[in-house]
Amino acid sequence: MLKSRAVISLVLAFGIAAASLLSPSQDKHAAAMKTFTSPDGDFHFQYPDWFVDCTHHSNEESCVTSIPICSGTRTSTGATPVCVAYPRRRVGEGTNFEGAAFVVDKFKDAHDESTCLNITEAEGAKSHIERINGVNFTVVEVDGVAGGSALGGKVHRTFRNKTCYELDINISAFDPMVYDPPRPKQFDDAPVRKALKQVIATFKFLK
Repeated sequence: MLKSRAVISLVLAFGIAAASLLSPSQDKHAAAMKTFTSPDGDFHFQYPDWFVDCTHHSNEESCVTSIPICSGTRTSTGATPVCVAYPRRRVGEGTNFEGAAFVVDKFKDAHDESTCLNITEAEGAKSHIERINGVNFTVVEVDGVAGGSALGGKVHRTFRNKTCYELDINISAFDPMVYDPPRPKQFDDAPVRKALKQVIATFKFLK
């Protein structure tokens, strides 16, 4: 991930192998949600049924951005990261929104907790601890800029059962100033952030 600070004005707050299908939730109290369970039964999370499954439909427009929103920050196990995206059409036309996604990945090059939690991609950014369903995650914010686009992300790492897990929330937008008038409007990121936060809050280890 590119590490240079983005100059685009964005309000960005924040994201494993995936061979199984994304199946509808059976929870009657979450009729508008789907549940993803990892193939090894290690974890699951829920997401709105109107989100886009980029794991199996990576060419869908909501999954394709100048700076990839469905990539983790390190070398993964080789399998495609789990990725569900906020639909571009839901933001509407005429804005600078490119894409936003929740990503789950795990890494083969982090063999111990110290290596896993050393998030070098953040370039000295301060980390803090967030607790998600009983598990502590080390969290840092990262950003990148390329070709007139900027990505802001929130990286969550934890080391569990000799495996380094990463949960990412990524939001990408382009600089309206690179366009001739009438320029795209700054998108309202509040609904996007709210939806992604609700997804990550459902992440739970099952083992």
